[in-house]
Amino acid sequence: MTARLMFMLNKNIYESLPTVCKSGDNKAGTFVIDMEKNCDEMTVARYKYITNICSEKPVPFFIPTQVSFLERCCMMFSFDDYSLLEKVPFSHEIVGACTAVTEEQVLYVYIKDCESKEKFKYETRGMSFKDVYVQPLTVSEQTILCLYMIKTYKETKCEVLRRLKVQAYLDRLFFSMNETNFFIWRVLEFYNSLINIKYRELEIIRTKTFFLDPNVVFNIPIILRRDIDVQLANVYHSYGYYNKALTLYSFYLCYDMEIDCLIRMRKDNEAVSKIQVQMLKISKTYTFNQRAQYADYCMKLAKLLDDEKYYEAAFEAYKSYEPLYSKAIHFFKKKDYEKSLTELQRALKLAPENENILYSYACNLTELKRYQEAITVYEKLIDKNKSRTEYHKNIALCYFFLENLEKCMEKLKRAAVFDPNSMELYFKLALTHNKKDELLWCFTKLDYVEATKDKIDLVLNDNIVDKESLIASVSANPKLRNYLKELF
Repeated sequence: MTARLMFMLNKNIYESLPTVCKSGDNKAGTFVIDMEKNCDEMTVARYKYITNICSEKPVPFFIPTQVSFLERCCMMFSFDDYSLLEKVPFSHEIVGACTAVTEEQVLYVYIKDCESKEKFKYETRGMSFKDVYVQPLTVSEQTILCLYMIKTYKETKCEVLRRLKVQAYLDRLFFSMNETNFFIWRVLEFYNSLINIKYRELEIIRTKTFFLDPNVVFNIPIILRRDIDVQLANVYHSYGYYNKALTLYSFYLCYDMEIDCLIRMRKDNEAVSKIQVQMLKISKTYTFNQRAQYADYCMKLAKLLDDEKYYEAAFEAYKSYEPLYSKAIHFFKKKDYEKSLTELQRALKLAPENENILYSYACNLTELKRYQEAITVYEKLIDKNKSRTEYHKNIALCYFFLENLEKCMEKLKRAAVFDPNSMELYFKLALTHNKKDELLWCFTKLDYVEATKDKIDLVLNDNIVDKESLIASVSANPKLRNYLKELF
């Protein structure tokens, strides 16, 4: 192990490193120097490991046999190889547990055998559990569990399931009786921030330093200061702290997020300048992979400058439906429905089954009073997605304008089951046109007592429905049947 290597590691773990100009595959804000000549295999492997985690494009490398199991795992994780973890003799599973007070079902990590045989009542995040006792974990055991957690985070595609599983690992790793370690804590708080959108702990991490013992630090997954700062910026952004996020994004040359912050802060002139600089950079190379980004910048300029020519420039750069769809929305907002329809027709040639385009197309037809054509498109959309209330409401509106009340109410009835606004409209139509059966159906579905009382009074005063029939309908409503005395 050389002092040069430890110097590079220390820089990347603890320091915010400015990047004047991003070059090569290294992440902005990382520090990579040339390795000394004639280094031993272990030092070479560790150097390649550090350069891997500093790189946007990590690559596999030779790992000598003398590297410990945990360090080998960490090195292989740097190029997304998790195969070695399957060979570790560390049996555990994620199971359900019931909290003692609220009896809420929570996932937790059950570990079959631990080094420590002493057991403690399991508590986490202020929750205690019925009949759940766990052993404290050593640093090595925590490292293995951290590796499983990282693997789970990266491999689980479903966001909800990923969050539940990673939270279970975090809870077990945050258990207060576990052996403490600064670098384990860094890993945990980083992933805690990723799934729970937290920033306080990341702010604390940025102020802490600890001696880098090569016999310890390489056996635990390394989290760079740069990655902590960028994640902190992401959290600030999600909370709407755009000024704080902008400072960090600018420091680490996260151009797209920097531009997004400027737009959200309504600093349009600055955003336009940043976009134009990036477009100029791209235009010098303009590889195939950069075309989509160039098109995205064009669409941003179109919105910021309210200039439709940039949508066409975006389409020329990247022949996809997005620029055409955005251009159509641009015309729709200006109430130029004919032009909007033309752009949507172009977009549909590229993506004929896209729901958003079809929906916008139907909305334009409705605005142009081409109701029968709009109905055809809405029927197609309903076949694709029966749960979207907008489709049912809008097709009902088309039938209303065509003076087909029966069809209008039939379509609106489907939306009324899920949407209170549709229910209100359905009730008013039924009341206006003295539709007794439709009114009685409404009272089997209504939610709120006070609003229902007003509707009952309206119906009874107009002598549309008799009181006994109303009572029968309300009695069939599980949400209102217990309030009969208040309603009548």
